[in-house]
Formats: sequence, C-alpha cells, structure tokens
Amino acid sequence: MKRICFLLLFAVSLTSSAQKTQIVDTSFVNTSSKGFFIRNPVIEKVRFYTYASRTKSIDVYPKTIWQDTAYKNWSINNYESYNLHFTGDSYFFEKKYGTFNFPDKEIVAASLNKCSKPYYIKCSADADSIKCKLEFTCPLKKEKKEGDEDEIIFTKIETLSGYKNGIKELQKKIESSYRKSNWLKQKPTVDSAFLFAIIIDNKDSCLKRIELTEGNYSPFAQFIIEELKTACSWIPSQQGGRPVKSYSKIFIRLNKDNSITVAMPYN
Repeated sequence: MKRICFLLLFAVSLTSSAQKTQIVDTSFVNTSSKGFFIRNPVIEKVRFYTYASRTKSIDVYPKTIWQDTAYKNWSINNYESYNLHFTGDSYFFEKKYGTFNFPDKEIVAASLNKCSKPYYIKCSADADSIKCKLEFTCPLKKEKKEGDEDEIIFTKIETLSGYKNGIKELQKKIESSYRKSNWLKQKPTVDSAFLFAIIIDNKDSCLKRIELTEGNYSPFAQFIIEELKTACSWIPSQQGGRPVKSYSKIFIRLNKDNSITVAMPYN
C-alpha cells in the first residue's frame, strides 16, 4: 500500500511555567488484541498513538519488512498508517484487518494516581506483549495568595479549514449531481467506497491535487473525481496568519439507499 504523509499543524499556547510532563513506561501481556494477530498472521508489529484524545493513529508492520538491528526494531520499507478517528481510514482498516482492541483497561490502571489523564500515548504491540509510553501534563504547584485566581492553561490546535459551509455542503453537491446523472439507472458493480488524497491550494478555492488511494478505480470513481475537481469552495489552511497549501484525505461512499457519505478528518 502506498503510504502518504499528511501534515497536521499544531499551534500550542501555554502559560509560562504552568505545567510539567510526567512520563510513565509500562508493559503488560497482550490480552486485548491477541486475536487481531491470530486473524492476521502476516502482521509482526502494530504501533498506535493517541494525542490529547483528538487523534488515534495506528501503524501496521508486516512480517516481511520487519528486521532487528543493534539499536531497535524498525521497518526498512513502507508500512500502513491509519487515523482511526477518520471515517475513511477506519472503514478501510476494518475492511482489511478487522477490529483492533486497544488496551484501555491496562492504560487506565497505569494512569491511576497520576496528575491527569495521559495527554500522549505511544504503544508497540505484538501477539504476546504491549509496551507503552504515557505522557501526563501536570500543573506546577504554587503557593496560592489571597485574591489569586486559578491558573488557566490554553491549548489551541490548528486544523484544516476544509470546505466552505462545512463538508455537508460538498456532500449535497455530489448527491445532487448523482441524482441528475444516469448512475441511478446503472448501479456501480464495484465497491463504491473511496479514499482520496487531496491538496487544498492556498491561492484559489479549488483542489490542487486529487489521488485515489483506496477503493477500485472505475467510471463511477471517475465521476466522483470530476465532482471534486469542480467543487471550488475550499478554504485554505492558515499558518502564521497566511494561507498555506495543505494535505488532507476525503472519504466518499455510495450507500445502499443511494445516499452518499462524504467525510474528512476533524469535520
């Protein structure tokens, strides 16, 4: 599977000296996802990450491309990466591999008596064991004086601006064109779920690039691509107060009732 890197821009604003990071390394027997490895014997390792409960990413490493070095295990070729908070990635991950059960109970147990919930979780799992690194953001203690208010920590995450008036507006556009076309009379005979890699331009409101990364190419897929080409109401992302080009993904599926689902990360 071709792996494409997608950029997420994070802008974090924190009050000075307001917090510290506490790191906990833990390992335990794999009882949560052992069945996943039994169902998928070609998989050697899985790494997964969560960041501030906003993203849940998982990387899959097949056995054929995994090797040991003197320093650590690493993949010498491509691996497959999925953002499970995104409908498109979640759909194709489960279609290919089935459900992956995260070790939520073990992570909760490792987080007991800590200053907060883990802000960042990074784990590596195989069929037998799971190793995790948990990061906690802890407020610094200070002597409270009379009249002082509780210190507030502000966190801002910059995400893709997306489609003008929301992704549902794009969904309406594609559904309207679908109803006016001949596709209702000739139902597609191939899997009608698609995942596209796109580049949102910073100079105009059209997409600069559209690439089908998951799903079977067909005349119906081309119909969707043409709809995306003419969907010119995109708002570019902002970085440092100016518009920038940005990568994203878009998931489009024709449902059994002839409705169309359109989804993007964080929309």
